[in-house]
Amino acid sequence: MIQATLKQLKAIFSDIRKTIVGVIFLAVVGGAGGVLYLSKTLLRVSTDTLKSPTPLWATIVLVLVLGGYIYLKTSKHHSSLHSKKPKYYKYCPDCDVGISAKTHGSYCQCGTKYLEKCPDCNKRIVRDSGRVCSFCGHVFPINRIPVS
Repeated sequence: MIQATLKQLKAIFSDIRKTIVGVIFLAVVGGAGGVLYLSKTLLRVSTDTLKSPTPLWATIVLVLVLGGYIYLKTSKHHSSLHSKKPKYYKYCPDCDVGISAKTHGSYCQCGTKYLEKCPDCNKRIVRDSGRVCSFCGHVFPINRIPVS
C-alpha cells in the first residue's frame, strides 16, 4: 500500500512539474504576443497621428511656447552678464597672488604691500593673478623672485 501511494505521489508531482513548465512557457509566449500587439498598435497610432494635419491652435501654442522659452533663456543670460559687477582685488606683485579687495589688511604674508590700484592708470585691479594691468597693460614691478 505504501508503494502504491508513493507511485501516485510521484505521478502527481511529475504532472505538477510538467504543468508548471507549460504555464511558464505559455506566459512567456503570451507576454511576447502582448508586447508585439501593443507595439504594433502604438506604431499604427503614431503613424496615423503623424499623417493627420496639425490643428492651427496646436501650431500657434507650440510657436508661443518655443518663443517664450527662447526669450527667457536669452533674457536670463543677458541680464546676468550686464548686472554682474566686476570683482576687485588687492594684488601682491611679488607673490603673484590676489585677494578680495574687501579683505582687511594692506600687506601680503610675504611682507609686500598690496597694490589696490594700477600705479600707471589708477584703476582698480580686476584680476587675481598676472603681473599686467587689465586696462593699460602696465607691468607691475617685482621686488623679489616669486616662489611657486
